[in-house]
Amino acid sequence: MIVNIETNTGGKNSGTDEQRLVLITELKIGYSNQTYFPGDPFEGELKAIFNPYGFTVGSWHTAAFGYIKGDRQWLKEFKAGLRGLGLSIKAVQNVKYNIQERQGESYVSLEVGDVFYRSWKKLETKNVLARTSETVGS
Repeated sequence: MIVNIETNTGGKNSGTDEQRLVLITELKIGYSNQTYFPGDPFEGELKAIFNPYGFTVGSWHTAAFGYIKGDRQWLKEFKAGLRGLGLSIKAVQNVKYNIQERQGESYVSLEVGDVFYRSWKKLETKNVLARTSETVGS
């Protein structure tokens, strides 16, 4: 899902002392277990993707700045951005840093559960319907 979520790191965690704007440009969701059966409660990963170059406004260069994972201010602002997209309060409360605190060069990995996934699917359906009605109305 293409998004525009503005977050800031507080620089008060073990991964970085950098205080910086980080623009999240895309969200990807996936299963955290390779074996998933219909009817099982969803347990997955949410990747918050950012520009990894570090020299443009809103980008983050992990090798130079350190890790966002574990930054409380970043997570608080990220969750506010998720609410702004239309995800439910309970869904956003379901988002937390991955237990292994994983972060790639261009994303932060977060854990999400079934409550988040149901709200995500509703939001996706709503967005598809909105785009369809815009196309039909044109």
